[in-house]
Amino acid sequence: MASALLHHAYEVARGEGYARVRLGVDSDNPTGAPGVYRRAGLETIFAMHAWHKSLT
Repeated sequence: MASALLHHAYEVARGEGYARVRLGVDSDNPTGAPGVYRRAGLETIFAMHAWHKSLT
């Protein structure tokens, strides 16, 4: 289902004149979503880590 939705989004974006799409994702997602995105043809262009510390 996720792959079909992504491919539909690609077609909509293409129809609107976009040359590329971009998606932000949590690479530690335990559901395996990053693998779905790779199989749908998306490629990693950069990765980052965000850190925080609660002071309360």
